[in-house]
Amino acid sequence: MTHLNVKVLRGLVWLVCAALLACASVASAEPPPDWSAKDVKGRTVNTSNYRGKVLLMFVNSPELKGQMWPITERLILKYGDHKRLEQVTVVDLREAPLTWQAAEQISGTVTEKIAAIHDWNVTQITTLLKEKNKPPIRGLDRKLHVVLDWDGDLIQRYPTLNSQKTISIVVIDPQGNHVGTWPGHQLDRAIKAIDATLETLAD
Repeated sequence: MTHLNVKVLRGLVWLVCAALLACASVASAEPPPDWSAKDVKGRTVNTSNYRGKVLLMFVNSPELKGQMWPITERLILKYGDHKRLEQVTVVDLREAPLTWQAAEQISGTVTEKIAAIHDWNVTQITTLLKEKNKPPIRGLDRKLHVVLDWDGDLIQRYPTLNSQKTISIVVIDPQGNHVGTWPGHQLDRAIKAIDATLETLAD
């Protein structure tokens, strides 16, 4: 290869790299995609409605439902009815038995059972706040959204952990950007990220 050809090749490589960097910068500048879904109560969840707030997205599976309450209890006692903090729980049903899918299609059995867990949580939180002499949360039932994800469409939009083994705590900033994901047993780290993100918001 001649000296001239080497220069030409280097020039082409530089142009390709520059083009790739330009494309990457454009892609990163695009706003995160929003999504919309129905929760187990039939209410629409639009992530665009959470702009300007910090959103906590919990991802778990039916096998881990017992691990969710300690997380909920601590967050409720710490933040209460925080006006700039919202939450959505996404239940990972990608590995649910085919019988579950059939039952859901026929009579909505799965939605009905998980909606009952939602109601239990509302009752538990109300009782907890009363016992701790904390003010009640206005519209609590409407603020606790639980969405079923049968095909992983919602879950795959964010970095999450193995939903069969651990709960994922996903923190999303007011612009819809992913701040970080922590397993349920690292709630302390997630809280630090939540507090730091809340501090960026003006009163």
